[in-house]
Amino acid sequence: MNGNQSREFGFEGQFTPFQTIWHIDANETDVFQSRLMLEKHGLCRNFGAFNSGRAGIFHLSQTQTLPDLILLELYLPGKGGIDFLERLQELPEEISSKTKVIVLTSWLNYRPLLIKQAFAFPQVMACLEKPLKTDVLLDAVLQVPESPSAIHY
Repeated sequence: MNGNQSREFGFEGQFTPFQTIWHIDANETDVFQSRLMLEKHGLCRNFGAFNSGRAGIFHLSQTQTLPDLILLELYLPGKGGIDFLERLQELPEEISSKTKVIVLTSWLNYRPLLIKQAFAFPQVMACLEKPLKTDVLLDAVLQVPESPSAIHY
């Protein structure tokens, strides 16, 4: 399938999959589940996983191809998701302005100030509660505005 073709996924309209989605989360089960959901429905061609915000920032600063979307757990060991978002702001604009993030948390109803803080970052498109449900994840991913795939700088 080339970049001009679309696939039907049981949702209204059609959607061209993202080239690359990264999931930054220390919980391997959550990463595995999100990968299965996204790949089963053909929503990404490449999937990357990192177990810390520090690893995610390092790879963002080193990669030639930016991810179209990052799934980011707010509660990471050591530095958390907010720290990742703050460090993302410090990267060159050609990286930070093109990076889209969906925040994930098991504490959606318990930490409203932290969620509000995450939404202050322009890269954050949505916040989802874990454990992820397939329909909720797919709906959120389908709502993310399109971005150019395979951005090289």
